[in-house]
Amino acid sequence: MSDVKPAVSILIPYHNRADLTGPCLASLARHTDPRHAEVILVNDASTEPFDPAPFLPGFAWQVLRNEARRSYSENNNAAAARARGDYLVLLNNDTLLHAGWLETMLEVARGCPDLGVLGNKHLFPDSKKLHHCGMAFTRDGRPLHLHPGTDPAAPSVNVQREVPCVTFACVLIPTPVFRSLSGLDEGYRNGCEDVDFCLRARAAGHRILYTPASVIEHYGQATPGRTVGEDANFTRLAGRWPGVERSLEAIEQADRDLNQRRCNVPSLRRSRSGGLHFAVDLAAPSAFAWATVELIQALDQQGVAVSLPRGPIHRSVPRPVARQLHRLQGGRPYTDVHLKWSHYWYLKEPLAGDINAEFFCTNYRYRAEGRFLDQWMRNVQLNEFCKLPIAGFNLDALLEIGIPESDCRVIPLGYAPEIDRLFPGGKPPNDAAAPLKILLVTSAHDLYRYGTDLAVAALARAFGPDHPVELHIKDYGGGAGSGVEALIARQPRFPKVVWHKTFLDKEDLIRLYAGMDVQLAPFRGEGFAMKILDAMALGLPTLMPLFGGPVEFATAQTCWPLPFRETEVGMCYDRENSYLGEGAWWCEPDVDALTEALQALPDARARLSEIGQAARLSVSGRFTWKAAATRLTDALGGWQARRQVAVSRRAQPDGCAISVVIPTKDRPENLSLTLAGYRAQSLARDRFELVLVNDHGDADSLARVTGAFPELPVRVLENWGPGGPGAARNVGLESAVGSVVLITGDDIIPDPDLLDRHVVAHRRWPAAEESFVGLTRWHDDLPKDAFHDYLTGAGGQQFKYDDLRPGARVPFDRFYTSNVSVKRQFLAGEERLFSDKYRFAAYEDVELGYRLHLRGMALRFLPDAVGAHRHPMSPASFAERQRKVGRMLTVLAMQRPDYIPNSHSAWLRALEFLRVQPELMQWLADQPVPHAGVVKDWISVFGAMLEASVRLPQQGAAALTRRDGALYHAWLVKGQWQTWESVNAMILRLGMAEEWAGDRQAYLDPARAWMMMALYPNLLSGDSRPWDVPFAAPTATPRLLARFPLLARWGHQVMQVPGVTASAQRFAQTTLGRKLKTWIES
Repeated sequence: MSDVKPAVSILIPYHNRADLTGPCLASLARHTDPRHAEVILVNDASTEPFDPAPFLPGFAWQVLRNEARRSYSENNNAAAARARGDYLVLLNNDTLLHAGWLETMLEVARGCPDLGVLGNKHLFPDSKKLHHCGMAFTRDGRPLHLHPGTDPAAPSVNVQREVPCVTFACVLIPTPVFRSLSGLDEGYRNGCEDVDFCLRARAAGHRILYTPASVIEHYGQATPGRTVGEDANFTRLAGRWPGVERSLEAIEQADRDLNQRRCNVPSLRRSRSGGLHFAVDLAAPSAFAWATVELIQALDQQGVAVSLPRGPIHRSVPRPVARQLHRLQGGRPYTDVHLKWSHYWYLKEPLAGDINAEFFCTNYRYRAEGRFLDQWMRNVQLNEFCKLPIAGFNLDALLEIGIPESDCRVIPLGYAPEIDRLFPGGKPPNDAAAPLKILLVTSAHDLYRYGTDLAVAALARAFGPDHPVELHIKDYGGGAGSGVEALIARQPRFPKVVWHKTFLDKEDLIRLYAGMDVQLAPFRGEGFAMKILDAMALGLPTLMPLFGGPVEFATAQTCWPLPFRETEVGMCYDRENSYLGEGAWWCEPDVDALTEALQALPDARARLSEIGQAARLSVSGRFTWKAAATRLTDALGGWQARRQVAVSRRAQPDGCAISVVIPTKDRPENLSLTLAGYRAQSLARDRFELVLVNDHGDADSLARVTGAFPELPVRVLENWGPGGPGAARNVGLESAVGSVVLITGDDIIPDPDLLDRHVVAHRRWPAAEESFVGLTRWHDDLPKDAFHDYLTGAGGQQFKYDDLRPGARVPFDRFYTSNVSVKRQFLAGEERLFSDKYRFAAYEDVELGYRLHLRGMALRFLPDAVGAHRHPMSPASFAERQRKVGRMLTVLAMQRPDYIPNSHSAWLRALEFLRVQPELMQWLADQPVPHAGVVKDWISVFGAMLEASVRLPQQGAAALTRRDGALYHAWLVKGQWQTWESVNAMILRLGMAEEWAGDRQAYLDPARAWMMMALYPNLLSGDSRPWDVPFAAPTATPRLLARFPLLARWGHQVMQVPGVTASAQRFAQTTLGRKLKTWIES
């Protein structure tokens, strides 16, 4: 047994049935990292021989043996007593595990400090229908599974949520919780013990969660004796829990309602009223047809109604999917939105939707001076369809031929979903002693554009028939491979060729890719190249020029880049439609450089492996069809909103002095108080309007609230574009008709003279650039304590007014959108208002304030215009908020590099150092840091600490030095963090690192980000001393640790990683360490 403490102990009782236990263990080994788990099997008096060893290579495992049969509870309790992991997984031996089953459960568990039990999604192995997504109680108190036998893709079973209980065929339980409840009740005999444990956990204050992200298959009741004592078990359960909530029918009805309203664009939800119509031919196996099929399935998952034109569907489409598509071909086409691919410019079926849009892809770059366009591009230029370019390269082409950017939205496509199913960890490594396998995917119809002539010429120069190289050629030309063969026949020598001329379905094609070592793609022009994206998602490295559409997902780190020069396309080979005499350009890869790259391949297997791994990590989970469908519905919703705003604005009368723009989402109580405040305004109601923007909230609830105020001049608009307060404000601002616009929130209750104060101020300072920020105070309902005073006082983390004078000019970063007014004429000078890049409510107001400042905005403080902020802020929620603020600060830094607070610039420079010095990332990856979830736990711990300190007799920072509040001082920081500001800065920087890593497709989890700060302490503050946070040994009192069991568990984890400061000090003496110091200080 290993001495390394595992994160998880997996407990598996079994009795005979080696035919089930063997496949269960095989799936466990295939989809579980042995470094993080131990396996404890319980042989429950089996009479059949079974050896687990061949199924568990690399795992720490043991077998407990019973001389006589014992119950399910007794077996699991015995195994749990031997467990060393922080979490227990109770797993039945009649299960099959899917990829990512454990990682996703751990991620959920580490983000939920009060977790009791976590269950996952179970499928029936044969039908793949839903087996389990949680349990609830019937009217007679019996526990039953929710939705058995239904579609596992239904939205109601794909929402993470609390449930009354879960089955224990596969559950994750924090070990301290299991032991604090004395394990499973051994009074039950193989039934109801799981339900009883869930109820006891809930009674003790723990949560029972279900996550759909973790998936297994479960046969159910396959072990002999499983149903013994069923009636006695239920009698025991009912007697112990007579008052259990009978919620099964209510939950299932709510889920049925959810299934009917899951689309995020109301008019496209699956119903009789409307949806999308794809005018696409599915009879041929083109890339566009395949993309349409994948997109339709992703849209279906989001509840979008889709129709298709009648016609044949190619045999390559799997039969279940084909049946679904045939159903979509029946009936009349939907009329809300009509979609097509711009390649089908000759399509006979006209687009006749309320909105018409076309996906756009081109293989060429267009120059503005070009005068001659082919038939395809002329059609794109002349029609009035909305454009959906599938890469930024295609967007540039549209802009060059005069298409307005407001009519375009980039929708990148996704990689084949079969890749994640067949090869969840990427392609397996090939035998290093075998010949190097090079894949060339081409088409007899498009040899020149694919650069097949260049590939053949370079291969002939690089290799002969005796070289240990195999060229595998996949020709998409439907068997017409003579063009490729003719090119090869002209070469005096050539490496061994393996032909793949027959049609391959998606799965077989992915398996072909997986057997290769490298893909060769020296194309001249590509608009997207799904074959390259699929290769990257699989981990297959590609030799390619960084030109055209593939630049959307490929970088110099994720491919083997080939040098090229741009050249005019000239008279293209498509003589009928593509006379590209001038204006169109593509690339010409350097054949000499390509030859040198090919000659280097046999000795560069390690580099190829690194490129493949980097490619897989960069696109996996990002370029998916689910993401494409979401971007599509967001784009269509935005265009619908634009039409709605135009109609709404035309309906408004003149003479409005001030428009109040209020984004809102599902806060009816706050909104009612806010509208009551506007009903009491001293300004006449014909002098103002309220523009409420529903930000993807419950429209019915909003209608009930506004219906209670019929006397108010209220307009309600829908934000059908990307969610978030910034995007919602844009909808309202574009519709506003008042000469002044007040931006506020649905939780800001106005004083009676708020509007009058703003109107008078604008009359006093009539210049267009004059703007005003009012005072936002805490609402009287909220607690009056040092914490809330800190947020708006010296800390200034929420609002900061103590350094402002009435009527005086104030810095642009006080452009607080809780209570700020601007002349609509001045806002009209901005091409766009709030940026939609900010997913959380942080810094989107500062970014707009900065742009207005550059245009001369004069922002003044108006302390008599008062709004009361009714938004309770606990220390725990404040800690989580700071992490999101940090993430959005990184967005601001990338969007506005000319403005970034000096206090954060050093940390951003250090993060950027990782990009130019990738060896630092490798050094971090080699360090013994705890799992990322440990650091995420710490944010919750920090919130608990703040709450404890607030309750102390002495408040504020001084309380943190008291013995009863010494977690900061004595345990976590060893005297270094003296104020809350230092802790805030730490969490802020963790959020910045998290966003930076996601944008750069880099691997930088919070633990390694923390390690980065340990390398150079000035990144946190001016203190140059090395420090051990968060790896210091705890010195807090046992009584204090007992009050915070999560903290004690977290401290035990980090204590396994000593010597971090010593590592940082050694690193500082290395060449790389000195480079980092110079980089930051320069």
